[in-house]
Amino acid sequence: MVKAFKYRIYPTPKQEQLLEQTLTTCRFLYNQSLANKKDTYKETKKSLSYVDLANILSENKNEYQLSVHSQVLQSTLKRLDTSFQNFFRRVREKKQGKKIKAGFPRFKSKNRYNSFCYPQSGFRLSNDCKRINLSKIGNIKLRYSRPTEGEIKTCIVLRDVDQWYIILTCQLEDKPYIFNN
Repeated sequence: MVKAFKYRIYPTPKQEQLLEQTLTTCRFLYNQSLANKKDTYKETKKSLSYVDLANILSENKNEYQLSVHSQVLQSTLKRLDTSFQNFFRRVREKKQGKKIKAGFPRFKSKNRYNSFCYPQSGFRLSNDCKRINLSKIGNIKLRYSRPTEGEIKTCIVLRDVDQWYIILTCQLEDKPYIFNN
């Protein structure tokens, strides 16, 4: 079972600038990869996979992308890949007669891209749980309102208007459910 815990973080002005820069870099990568997929399909009628996009990224990183943790960039490409998988799933459902819009993935504006994810590593809670260390950003003050349960798997950094949050996704042990008759 998976459970998510949301906490407010309080970055310093410099850390907030780094968080904004990371968001901008991820949004730029998402939009650039979407454009690459569209252009490649128009020219060759073949689609670029996640692996193709990841290879392009590793060969052509710019200075902004070098300042962001590599798994954050990879999760951005996974996000785009998931958007396409959902689009093709909705196209199939529409062919089967469901009345839904297929919704081709769109380019993201500043207001439509508000989070990035550390999928496996690059983050660590301090021992006293008053700070979280995000790779290439630093130790950020954290309001630890309730304890986490299970093993922490991912860390999503979320901007909500002018406040910042982290969402820690935890893997809990599956407990067998006992039915009472």
